[in-house]
Amino acid sequence: MGSVVIIGNGLGMAIAPSKYTLKSALDSVNNIHPKIDLIRKFISNTLPDNEEVLGQLQLPLFSYRACRLLNIPQEKSELKELDTILNDYVYEVSCYFHNLVPYTVIEDFINHLYSYIMRTTSHIATLNYDNLLYKGILKHKYRTDQSIADGFLFGPINSRNSYMVYKSKEFNWKIETQPKYLHLHGSPYFVNNSHGIVKLRDTVTKLYNNTTGDIDEVDGKTKGKHIVLTSVEHKKFIIENSPLLKKYWSVLKHLIGKNKTIIIFGYSGYDTHLNELISLYPKKKKAIIEWEEAGKDDGGYTKEDRLEFWSKRLKTHESNIILEQMANITEFTAWDSLFEKKKQAATA
Repeated sequence: MGSVVIIGNGLGMAIAPSKYTLKSALDSVNNIHPKIDLIRKFISNTLPDNEEVLGQLQLPLFSYRACRLLNIPQEKSELKELDTILNDYVYEVSCYFHNLVPYTVIEDFINHLYSYIMRTTSHIATLNYDNLLYKGILKHKYRTDQSIADGFLFGPINSRNSYMVYKSKEFNWKIETQPKYLHLHGSPYFVNNSHGIVKLRDTVTKLYNNTTGDIDEVDGKTKGKHIVLTSVEHKKFIIENSPLLKKYWSVLKHLIGKNKTIIIFGYSGYDTHLNELISLYPKKKKAIIEWEEAGKDDGGYTKEDRLEFWSKRLKTHESNIILEQMANITEFTAWDSLFEKKKQAATA
């Protein structure tokens, strides 16, 4: 068996740090969203500028959604509108990250990663909404006809878009021999329509900066239900309420258990729900590739500092961690030899 490769926002940050930040995305959407005044009303008349503030928006919706599920009558209120608007808002934020830079900027990185994934039957799990890596991987898939599963099959074609329909059982076919691509925090490609959960193929790039300002619908599909964009303590709630995301996380747990190693690339270490899952496997070897100044603002960035940080975050002994610190992580290509260094050190 191969590895599970978990990829975080550090990939985009290594290319365009001023663009690939949540603050940049929120500021951009705040300037164009037609219902931003209603959103501000629920957060002390301020604008969303981080995940914690977005989490505050979820709080008044919890009781509203619970009553709705239990068919408990409720007085008409702005909460119903907020429920819809918040889905639209987070969807638009996720769209911001699409096509900020072309995947060709990191084509050499993608080539080496794809080769490693296919040769070793490894798997990709990304925390990012953007298609920077995804588009490059798809290009390889179409060229080589080697399949990477993400749970979708080709579905009906409507008048404007073609899309693929989610089939959860797809992950159960050849699960040990077919590489997987898991969008752990969702993607703007994922929406709902009469066929269920579908994956858009060609339209996402047209959604951001919608000139009409009408973001209630995209071809009649329901948006934002498969996007994890909230405070850390509420992320599990979003995942549990999306059949697609819940399945992705279930598959991730299965794959981590079955594969020999975990590779963590460009991940901050601050998503507790991910750390908790990885911590279930304390003796499994882990390789971490990160920016050489990661941790500089909160606890130290020497190798010793970072090994201690990751050991605590993932609840594992430092001897189970290989740490690669780089000035530019997109220049990393040594996937095959990552764990060889540890073996050589152990036998020396």
